[in-house]
Amino acid sequence: MIACSLSEEREAKTLSQESYVWQRVWTEERRREVNARKQDWDGLYTLVVEVDWQGDQPVTSWVDSPPLTKGVVLRIWTPPSSISLSSFLGDLIADVRERYPSVEDIQIDLDMPTRHLCTYYRAVQEQTGVTSVTVLPTWIGKPCFRKLVGSVDDFVLQVHGFEPTNPDTLLFPNASLYVEQVDALGIPFRVALPTYGYSVHRKSGRITSVFAEERTDDIGGHSLSADAQKIAALVRTWKMTPPKNLHGLIWFRLPMRSDKRNWPYPTLMAVRAGREPSSKGVVSLKKQDQSLWDISVKNTGEAIIALPNLCISSGILVADALQNYRWENSCFIADGASFRPETEHNVGWVRASTPPVILLENPHVFSSP
Repeated sequence: MIACSLSEEREAKTLSQESYVWQRVWTEERRREVNARKQDWDGLYTLVVEVDWQGDQPVTSWVDSPPLTKGVVLRIWTPPSSISLSSFLGDLIADVRERYPSVEDIQIDLDMPTRHLCTYYRAVQEQTGVTSVTVLPTWIGKPCFRKLVGSVDDFVLQVHGFEPTNPDTLLFPNASLYVEQVDALGIPFRVALPTYGYSVHRKSGRITSVFAEERTDDIGGHSLSADAQKIAALVRTWKMTPPKNLHGLIWFRLPMRSDKRNWPYPTLMAVRAGREPSSKGVVSLKKQDQSLWDISVKNTGEAIIALPNLCISSGILVADALQNYRWENSCFIADGASFRPETEHNVGWVRASTPPVILLENPHVFSSP
């Protein structure tokens, strides 16, 4: 009876759902978007400062007027070993506290070589106000790792990233194993999961460049995106049999409508619930006059889907296709482009002697009028 009760308790455990807000340039539209979505989350963590280095001098870039959220993130690239990390962190945290006095959680996201973890631990231990740190799987089991994660209220295990040695996935293949390993420490933690994508360029089999949102008009790259199906399955497993000390998921990053290489918001909402995003769409006919009809398609599901091919059964007098389509043999043929949930795409127009009857290539996804 006791074992059964414990099992039921673990299955009933609810993981908190939080997200990073990772924008370096803020507009009023983006600010409104974040404020409108706050209610969907247990907490949002906003990037407020990024620190790079020129020699032993920090190059500090403050994000201008980010929205106020539960937590803030201090992104720090690998510091030189010649500096006093403790003094640097102390000054930076004091600046953050002065700028954002009401913030609940200060999270440090610092790139630190594994061999210097003890230096990082001592620097964090000497601070006040740091409530969480991000950690990498390569740190697990190394000297001072347990001391580091035990010196803060909570830590975030990142199980995602772009690795040139494994360039076809963003979720680390051994994510489940890493979670088991840190769970054995007996310290509360969260797991950071990916939503983003890249365009990866290769020449002669070697990676030459990788682009995210900073460049979306490049041609010839291989698109790489976080695998929604795999991550949904992982979330589903953790919901059903949660690791004892895992208390939440934090997603990198909150989708914006302007994003081109990030999951759409409906995709993220499905995956965080442990569901594979649905693929659904509808075809619409809009009558313009007695014989002229406009045709469009709308993505009503949760996943990005390919534009469908559409054929007209009979009665066509003349027709023309619009962007991403061509008119050929009484059909609108798509060029392979995809479109995002909650968006509509104009296919073309037809002039017909009778109301057009649309035949669909993939009726299991799209419904016709």
